[in-house]
Amino acid sequence: IQRQITQVQATGLISSGRDGLLMAVTPISLGSTSGEIRPNRSGALIIQYDPRNEIDRAQHTARQQALIFTLFLVVAAGLFWITFHFIFNRRAISLTTAAHRLAHGDLDARAAIKGRDELASIGAAFDDMAQQITSQQIHLAESERNLREALSAAQMGRWNWDIASSRVQWSPQVEPLFGLP
Repeated sequence: IQRQITQVQATGLISSGRDGLLMAVTPISLGSTSGEIRPNRSGALIIQYDPRNEIDRAQHTARQQALIFTLFLVVAAGLFWITFHFIFNRRAISLTTAAHRLAHGDLDARAAIKGRDELASIGAAFDDMAQQITSQQIHLAESERNLREALSAAQMGRWNWDIASSRVQWSPQVEPLFGLP
């Protein structure tokens, strides 16, 4: 330590890397008597400090803050997922369900998506399309009923010959016209 003290007088600080202790040394004047211009003795003040407790406390605080931040991120991600699910996914599922119902013949299927975003616009377009299909189906059924009534009243039938497949189709009213049983 004597060698370190002589070094300290020049530098003022010694740090021990092995155990993490910090040591500071400063020269001081000792023992001046009255009437002396200069003190006759000098010494050194050695201060030793162990920062390990503060370092451990800072590391503990950093771990706590990292944990809190991680929990915050997990909660934020969960809230984002819930929001995304309720705002987008459920509405998209409603639209695809309505499309499947319409494709399988349910003419009353509608998406009924509310809002002002793109998905609501697509839902409104789907609902308009479904309404047009329903109107066309009703009109087609009415036209077919009118055709059957007109053919029945006139005692006529209809037939169709598909030349490419050599297939002939006719209505039941055609059979008696050609003398078929």
